[in-house]
Amino acid sequence: MSTVTVRMDEDMKREAEAITSTFGINLPTALRMFTAEIVRTKTVPVNLQARPSSPYFGLTGRAYHDFLLEEMKGIAAGDLGTEHDLIEV
Repeated sequence: MSTVTVRMDEDMKREAEAITSTFGINLPTALRMFTAEIVRTKTVPVNLQARPSSPYFGLTGRAYHDFLLEEMKGIAAGDLGTEHDLIEV
């Protein structure tokens, strides 16, 4: 048996402990389960892909401004539905 030391934010640790306790396990047990799953599946059981929550995710400054201008042009041209359609959504 070996020992692993993990450094993490205190608030994150407290929140993780609160969550794992709702499952009847402590944080060290949860970390051992996580490690066992890595070994069993030969993968990391976490989705690491970024998923944009909106079409302008990550746009800043001028790029965001340009995106909004294009959206306004689409609305004015009727390409995105009427004002009523947009409000109802």
